[in-house]
Amino acid sequence: MTASRPPFDIDVARPIAEAVVAECTHRLHLPSIAWGVVVDGEVVLGQSTEAILRIASMTKSFTCAALLTLRDEGRIALDEPVGTYAPEFVGLRWPTDDSP
Repeated sequence: MTASRPPFDIDVARPIAEAVVAECTHRLHLPSIAWGVVVDGEVVLGQSTEAILRIASMTKSFTCAALLTLRDEGRIALDEPVGTYAPEFVGLRWPTDDSP
């Protein structure tokens, strides 16, 4: 038996989400913020921005998640040289002998 999830009421969620975002933006002195609420894979509430946002080192986490997903699907092997999947790297001179 699967536990059912209570229905999502966007009219109840909107002021709560907007208050949380406003408080965080103010408290953390953020010039801008992009946020969203996703229900069943669909963005149902949110706000984007035209501002350029600093993402720091988050790309490493996304790259890792994507690579692990590809590994789990059997599409790549993590112990293969990168040139197996990106031929542009074959023959590249690496900075150290153990880099490949």
